[in-house]
Amino acid sequence: MNREDKKIQKAIDENLKPQKSFAEWAKEHDVELTPVNLQPGGAAYGRHEEKANGSSKIVVRRTISAVIAYSVIVAIFVSLIAVSVIMLPNNDVKHYQQSDTVSVLSSLDEAADYPEMLLFDTSSLYQMTSVFRQVAKDDESVTLAYIFSDCVFVYGDPETNPYVINATYIVRTHPGYEFMGLSDYDSLPDSVSISDVEMKYRFNDEEANVNVRFAYGDFEYFLEISGMPGVTELTESRVICVLAKLFCSNFADCKVDLMCGTSPAFNG
Repeated sequence: MNREDKKIQKAIDENLKPQKSFAEWAKEHDVELTPVNLQPGGAAYGRHEEKANGSSKIVVRRTISAVIAYSVIVAIFVSLIAVSVIMLPNNDVKHYQQSDTVSVLSSLDEAADYPEMLLFDTSSLYQMTSVFRQVAKDDESVTLAYIFSDCVFVYGDPETNPYVINATYIVRTHPGYEFMGLSDYDSLPDSVSISDVEMKYRFNDEEANVNVRFAYGDFEYFLEISGMPGVTELTESRVICVLAKLFCSNFADCKVDLMCGTSPAFNG
């Protein structure tokens, strides 16, 4: 650049240089200036940083609170499901049809040793054809029921005034055992309470027999009772007395006389 060029450049620079400072210009035009220091460490910077950090803290607090609340709700929901599952009845009982079972020859003594089984009064038992323990075919350690077949009971004087009945007694020890003839014990219309044990029954006029069903302890009990043809006629009015005779000895404060009244059929 020659000397002339330098002069021209100097003139341009002088014309572009501000003639007054911005503060002076603002004072002349009544512009109010607020000092702001946004440099780190400055007061304004500090206020800005504090405000920003405060907002972050609020956001963090709200996030943590939301997570805790959600966790509590989930925990309560899971607990309710667990309680519901526990309280729901167990519908997973395995069912056994007659074809799924095997009959194993047993005895009255063996049945008497079975825990909590209710047996009939044997003092008037005249004879009994058989006792079977019904077990699962796929696992004979699973006892489904005890079946006492053709039990003959003789009450009164066998020579002068016998009252003879025949009964088949089934003790179902497994609730899933569906033995043949189970439907005969559905919807029994009548009931009698013997020492607070409710026994439901139905007297069948045509067959002159009665079906009885009741629960005691953990098991269910089924009876089919009939008279002895040519010797004793079972009537509906005598059903309660027969049940009392069979089971009163097992219960406290059970009075056979109160159940049977003065029926001459059971005198002696």
